[in-house]
Amino acid sequence: MGADGRDDAGTGVGTDRDDVWLARAGQRVVVRHRIAGGGLTDALGDLVGVTDVALVVRTRRGDVRVLRSDVVAGKVGTEDVLELLHAL
Repeated sequence: MGADGRDDAGTGVGTDRDDVWLARAGQRVVVRHRIAGGGLTDALGDLVGVTDVALVVRTRRGDVRVLRSDVVAGKVGTEDVLELLHAL
């Protein structure tokens, strides 16, 4: 987190082990994270699980477990906004 309270990606959603994610449990989120091979992908859906190690996002295709160490950005949003992002 930077001095302004935002994470390095500028999203305002912390990727370290604070309570920011826990406070968002049950909300619609998009979580950008690293995948094998060095790329990035997004998990879009409801945040249904939060531990010190991982986040679980319930997507259209099922639950996606994202290691916190792989998270590079995250955002809470309304279903309408997130569905538009998903359609792109």
